[in-house]
Amino acid sequence: MGATAIGCIYQQTELLIPCADTVMEVYLEGKGSTLGLVLQPLYKDAPEKVMKHFDQLAEKAADDMDDSEKTYFYMFLGDVAKREPKRVVPILGTVIQDLESTSCVHVAYMAIAEVAAVYPGEVEKYSKQLLDAWEKNPMTVASACKTIANIGRMNEKMADKYLTLMAKKLKTIDPMWKTVILMEMKRIGQAHKEPLKKHRAAIEAEKNGTQMGLPDMVQSIIDFLEDRTLENVSTNVAEQKEQIGELDTRVTGTENDVKRLDEEVTEQGEKLEDVQNEVTEQGDRLETLEVVVDETV
Repeated sequence: MGATAIGCIYQQTELLIPCADTVMEVYLEGKGSTLGLVLQPLYKDAPEKVMKHFDQLAEKAADDMDDSEKTYFYMFLGDVAKREPKRVVPILGTVIQDLESTSCVHVAYMAIAEVAAVYPGEVEKYSKQLLDAWEKNPMTVASACKTIANIGRMNEKMADKYLTLMAKKLKTIDPMWKTVILMEMKRIGQAHKEPLKKHRAAIEAEKNGTQMGLPDMVQSIIDFLEDRTLENVSTNVAEQKEQIGELDTRVTGTENDVKRLDEEVTEQGEKLEDVQNEVTEQGDRLETLEVVVDETV
């Protein structure tokens, strides 16, 4: 009865936190399966209350939980994987096994994807099981691709391996999921661009797709491959502004040089005019002298 009552208020953590230890004890003793509902909200607001029982919870998940309880556990584990992925690594084997459960596969895959973001090498050890689970449960595509992309970002070898796999999937998967695959392919390419370039033809083949967002995603990848990102455009504009500024400076300098040259020419013209005046004056004096000489003679 108490477990049922707590199950009804599982989101009201301010009421649960004071009695969290008792709640966890009752749950771990198997006296209230619905108490699994409290794990996620309690972890969010009072993580220490749950995490001190983490190992016991993991053991219970491996040996003594039905699919309904495991769903609650994996919803909680997904949050743990985001905040403390290292805690999940030792129990990856158990989580991987639950990919075979149609009830748990989605929530289990989501937790694995979060771990792969930080510990891709640990998750890659289970690549066969991961791909088999995706094949058997096509609707896990989002979490599967996120997991694979996180592994693919690890190094160029993994990037090449998983980009090739995803490019093949583009040819056979339900069109509604193609944008998801392309998005994760781009994410791998952002870490390792050269392997992504090899699949440009397969990517461009989807540019006329009618699914919402698909043509835009294809174009965004092409822009990325050709370095037409907003950042690069901004950089190019800044460089052009700088070049224009330099050109303006050079033009201004040339204008100043021309102005100085014009002043020098004007000055030289004035000097020539002075010389001409002097020559004219000397000519006048010579004429006067000639008249005087003639009169003297």
